[in-house]
Amino acid sequence: MKLRTLALVLLLVPAPAVAQSAGAAPAQGAQTNLGVTYAAFRSIQPGMTREAIDALTGVQGTLASSMNMGGSVSETWSWKKGPLEFFNVTFNNGKAMMSLQAGLSPAGNAPAVSLAQFNQFADGITYQQAVQILGSPGTFTGFTDVMGMVSQGYSWKGASLGSMMTASFRDGKLTTKFQAGLR
Repeated sequence: MKLRTLALVLLLVPAPAVAQSAGAAPAQGAQTNLGVTYAAFRSIQPGMTREAIDALTGVQGTLASSMNMGGSVSETWSWKKGPLEFFNVTFNNGKAMMSLQAGLSPAGNAPAVSLAQFNQFADGITYQQAVQILGSPGTFTGFTDVMGMVSQGYSWKGASLGSMMTASFRDGKLTTKFQAGLR
């Protein structure tokens, strides 16, 4: 029963397309020592190892949790810039399967999103269409890789304090959307 619950939770967590071979260290010539930044987080791909992420950031992650279920080892590691700026990566048998970040964002100011824009998001809308509707690519919030099905999540801020929306995409198409406080 616990495994089913874990699988359900993993399916609900947002997640990017695989651009790097599974488990590989950053590509030859790839940037390393990026620190705990949005750019470093955005470079993490499914299948990467903890050591590769340590090299990418130049910071050694800290173990946040671990679980062994029938020989399958799951560990969550955290890389922190500050109390409100960090990312976590969950590894299954040493390979990244889920990432999540808080407080890290791309440079620049994106336009505030509205409830009317959120309501234009219909099942199957593509990420590219979402970017056109919202006027920005949003902030990448993480990925989930469940049995090779990779989802990626993004967030956008609204006009009022704390208002926002999130959306998850698998194979470039909308799978979930959520909003809080949009007008």
